[in-house]
Amino acid sequence: MTLQLSDRNQIGGMFAHCLCFWGPELMEICRNAHLGIQPDPHWKAMQKYKEGQTTMAWYFYIVALLLGALVTSFTQIFYACLGNGIHTDQLMKLIGGFILPSKPVANSYFAMWSNGLIGQSITFAIGIIVQNSSIISQKTALLDSEWSVIWSSIGIKNINNNAIMWSFSNEFYGQHGPYFIVVLSLLYSAWLSSDVNSPSITSGILVGIISQFWLRNYHPGWFRKYNNILGAALDAGSQVMLFILSFAVFGASGSLPRPFPAWAGNPANGNTDYCNGNGIFT
Repeated sequence: MTLQLSDRNQIGGMFAHCLCFWGPELMEICRNAHLGIQPDPHWKAMQKYKEGQTTMAWYFYIVALLLGALVTSFTQIFYACLGNGIHTDQLMKLIGGFILPSKPVANSYFAMWSNGLIGQSITFAIGIIVQNSSIISQKTALLDSEWSVIWSSIGIKNINNNAIMWSFSNEFYGQHGPYFIVVLSLLYSAWLSSDVNSPSITSGILVGIISQFWLRNYHPGWFRKYNNILGAALDAGSQVMLFILSFAVFGASGSLPRPFPAWAGNPANGNTDYCNGNGIFT
């Protein structure tokens, strides 16, 4: 029920990368904005156009949601009977064009809100169907903890967990919350978070430092010629290892899982990433 490890790394890495590589440009942009100076010729050329607005009255937002709810009923039937669906984005744009004529920006908003509702509803409904059918057909196996690897209902759990967790953000991530360190980790790319206990994350950090700092600065020729190939090779190797481990170790083939020995990176009790202090917050 915390921010995903990869999300924390990517968010922190985004800020760090922008500040390290484009820090001077960002400072110049802020300085120019404060002084009211904008040297960008593209910006100057765009000043002849008025600032874009939604150009849509508030009640059309409600109309878009109601329309999406109506169409959802039919698309759900189509999915249930045929296992496939029809894209409705163009339909929503067509209807938006009739009720909001000559307003292209409003048309885009209208289609986004109405069609987005349809897509999310179908995804959620299909997840519920899969969950219920899996529980019924695999009841015996799911009651056995040794066979829980068959199905974890992670998609439905994530929807439920996220709805609950983010409504208590202050309790979880506030100054006195158990996960306050997660908020701090966004400032320095999760260096002080629990990620340091994960060998895969640590390895990725080390490879990134070697590739993006040492090779890029001191061996730029090699970097330009081989770095993309190196990245692809590392990704491919990771996927191959994941495939092998899933079937040989984690029980994806239907056999019982074979747990790894307990050690600092794979504790016998609690969470493997130590995000819950291994039980001290429960």
